[in-house]
Amino acid sequence: MTNYRRLYDEISKPAYAGMTDAEIVAALNAQTAVRRRVPISDLQARAMESGVYTALRVAVATPGTPEQLRAVCQTVLDLANARFTDVDLDNAASQQMFGALRQYGVITAQQAAAIDALATTGYTSRARALGLGAVTVEDIERSRIVPQLDALRMRLAAGYNQAVALLDAASDAPTWDDLIAVVGGA
Repeated sequence: MTNYRRLYDEISKPAYAGMTDAEIVAALNAQTAVRRRVPISDLQARAMESGVYTALRVAVATPGTPEQLRAVCQTVLDLANARFTDVDLDNAASQQMFGALRQYGVITAQQAAAIDALATTGYTSRARALGLGAVTVEDIERSRIVPQLDALRMRLAAGYNQAVALLDAASDAPTWDDLIAVVGGA
């Protein structure tokens, strides 16, 4: 069963404003990559296997390599040989380094993609991440009544509390009609 409260809270966010129910369903069920920090050992292995390590070494050793590119290449080599355990390939510095290497032709798009793939551990959807499973248009429609259900719960609770207060305060037992009028008026 879908948690309609959680679904309502999600679809009430500005990101879904102006979307049709079908568009919301598509957005919630769309598969997105689950990313991780990449162990340096995995980065080293991929760099060696794909020829990136050699290309970096050549770029650093070639006299005609622009100084900024040489610095980027040396930084990536240092990163591949770092003593820390992992690296975040999604942070801005990593993105810039690998973008520069591609731009200058030190690595190919395929090599960059192979390195980037190290960070992807699988795929999930926003709906699954929220614990909703696959969401349907009917689920969206049902979740939209959550505010009305909340209002009804509040009215029922208020009526119950007033009826109990009436019972507690009455010197004579109130009639059944009195109690129904209190609950119905809440």
